[in-house]
Amino acid sequence: MQERISITNCCNVDIPFIPVEGANHGTILREPSDERGEPVPDYYVQLEGRRHHGGSEELQYFDVDMHAYSGDTSLRNFHVNLEELKPGSLQSLILRVIASSGSSFVTYHGISGDTNGGQQPYDADGTWHAALDLSPLLGDTEVKFFHPFTTTLVELRLNREPLPLTGPNKVCWFDQA
Repeated sequence: MQERISITNCCNVDIPFIPVEGANHGTILREPSDERGEPVPDYYVQLEGRRHHGGSEELQYFDVDMHAYSGDTSLRNFHVNLEELKPGSLQSLILRVIASSGSSFVTYHGISGDTNGGQQPYDADGTWHAALDLSPLLGDTEVKFFHPFTTTLVELRLNREPLPLTGPNKVCWFDQA
């Protein structure tokens, strides 16, 4: 299986950081794009974690009231209050992604393994559901996903594929006669 999460050394990148009272961290998510660089216009993201003491929970401290940057509207700034989140108590970190093509002819599709708990990862209307495991970033001593007073740039790149994913697709095919 190919490693699909990569950490790059992006120092002094020209992206905005907007300090918010009571939040000591900003995470910036660039609008997801497909392998051709085209934007994914209809998407939703949610961050979930599992604490050492129990079950999975949506991380309420990952502010869903995101701020768009007027210079580049594909950037969304999520604010995290690290004192309330307590990232040291997280056992796992999952980024749930829902992306819709708006068509029954194509869908977005991931590369690695079981992305949706064993369920079919896409609907007939081209909506893709995934759970990306970011847990290895929690124990990384070199790179910190949650670091006080810093900006973390997250970029999602999805594959756009014709439906169905196996067999002749609905977009283009050759007659087998």
